[in-house]
Amino acid sequence: MCDAPEGQIGFHAVLDRDQGSGLLVFGSVVTNVGQGYDPLTGYFSPRTNGTFVFTWNLESNTPSAAATLEVNGEEITSTQTQMSTYPYYSGSSFAILNLNPEDIVGLRLLNGTVNKAFTMFNGWRQNLGREAFTFPYQ
Repeated sequence: MCDAPEGQIGFHAVLDRDQGSGLLVFGSVVTNVGQGYDPLTGYFSPRTNGTFVFTWNLESNTPSAAATLEVNGEEITSTQTQMSTYPYYSGSSFAILNLNPEDIVGLRLLNGTVNKAFTMFNGWRQNLGREAFTFPYQ
């Protein structure tokens, strides 16, 4: 893998253990460009103003596991699992948010238990500047 361009922010984290109700702490961090995601607390802090995209997937062995995306403790949107392939239930969602450096974003499980490996949380800052569309040979 290569180094990320300066100013890029993004993370991809996966549960490293099954978890029940409460803030989900994704202990297996695959990518953490800009070091905004904290695998000890489960929170992402953007460290800069911007528009951020978040996606997440939940997998459970029981129906109706539900989670909410929170910013500064306030519920933004929620997701509930539905049966996909017996005996697993899954649910996915996304959000696009304008954030400030002091904001904290987390995924809270409201009920049920989610499984490691297929429960994940991702986020990145949208880059709309001209540099995002510049090629080296121009």
